[in-house]
Amino acid sequence: MKTIPLLLACLILIACQQQVETTEIAESATTPIETQPIESTDSIGPVVTTILDGDSFVIDTGERVRLICVDANSTKTPDGLAAKELLEKLLIGKHVRLEREQSETDAYGRLVRHAYVDNISVSEALLKEGLAKVYPFGPDVAYCEEFAAIEREARMTKRGLWNKTMQAQ
Repeated sequence: MKTIPLLLACLILIACQQQVETTEIAESATTPIETQPIESTDSIGPVVTTILDGDSFVIDTGERVRLICVDANSTKTPDGLAAKELLEKLLIGKHVRLEREQSETDAYGRLVRHAYVDNISVSEALLKEGLAKVYPFGPDVAYCEEFAAIEREARMTKRGLWNKTMQAQ
């Protein structure tokens, strides 16, 4: 007789343990993906040698880098040219800290990274000036919501590509 209550207690404990594990798995599935820094400080990262357009550049290893979660217009447009000029001002000849999310490269073989120089997020700088739009692609979306808020602010204050005067130039 004593074995039935003991057996029931064991089954209840096992069921509770499985519920806890299931909850932990579900919670971890919704936890944002942590990014993986490639270089630990700005002073030892690669040096930017060339700006290709408003959202990509070349580092001293010869590798091309595409910024994650932002898209600048073609350099044939005033705001696209302004985005390229901002990248030149921020990056040329400087050490850059690169941070990877999920993807190593994009379909064009470019490294897909967040870039920081002097503790400034290059993507945030482009978005604040209204020189890029949020552009989630692939699995790399850790900062896209944050970037969307910055884009909304630029749009509301009519900066960069959100300014009709710039588009008319």
